[in-house]
Amino acid sequence: MPTESRIQAVLNAHTSIPVPPVCGVVDDHDSLPSPFYLMRALPGEEVAYERVCRFEDASLRRLARETGEYLAELHAVSAVDRFGHVRHDGPELDGGQPVGDPATLTIGTPREAWPTALRNYADRELDRHANSRFSDLTPELRRWVETGIDELDGPFEPVLGRNDHGLHNLLIDPETGEITAMLDWGYTLAVPAAFDFEFAAYLYSGAFLAGLPDVSDRRPLVREAMLSGYRSTAPTRAENVSAPEPLYETVAMIRIMNDFHHLAFPDGTETAVMDRIRADVRDRIS
Repeated sequence: MPTESRIQAVLNAHTSIPVPPVCGVVDDHDSLPSPFYLMRALPGEEVAYERVCRFEDASLRRLARETGEYLAELHAVSAVDRFGHVRHDGPELDGGQPVGDPATLTIGTPREAWPTALRNYADRELDRHANSRFSDLTPELRRWVETGIDELDGPFEPVLGRNDHGLHNLLIDPETGEITAMLDWGYTLAVPAAFDFEFAAYLYSGAFLAGLPDVSDRRPLVREAMLSGYRSTAPTRAENVSAPEPLYETVAMIRIMNDFHHLAFPDGTETAVMDRIRADVRDRIS
């Protein structure tokens, strides 16, 4: 919570990303549970994670385009120079507001090289994967991911990455797809822009639910709209995210498989969704 409140303050001060303004932070207290912070409410509805596959094309396109615009702003904030989990390095507060200075953000256990940071990230997710319903795929995925990391070609620039994409961390207008608030910044990482972009493109496409009989794989629609929004906000940086990176998308797929038990399905459709994810993975690593 201390770091999340500082990140929100930085984003409010330096971007137009709709992040709830922070009113005050208490890092430590003698008699109250701490840390905690107070923020202003923003309008919009909380929508279930799985609802993304039910959006009309026009609403999904708007959500994806706005996501691209906001990611371009996020990635342009000059706050990190190494890879790893974003933390804060500043004075403790006893009810005061964070200053919103990017210089107060730092990296916990920093990694100089992106392949090293990605390998550590992937190892953690693959260890979880080995205990998931998809564990039979873990050995093949581990070999494929290791090869992909070895073949990565830099240089790589660290940027602030949201990395926790999904409707559950947004407030939106469900009819239009307008994003009215971006919530939950506690998992912010310093990563290459393309890593953050590919995560968002996969998760907002709803491709992992395409095993349902009435759901299509809309990765092309989402990627095109996100790239359009990104390019409109940061045309000189768009080349950093314009080329699809199968390795990063696969890591996003692994994350979905690890959290599969949290998803809600209509009766009798869970197996179909699992089969579709398996087929996508096998196509990718074959």
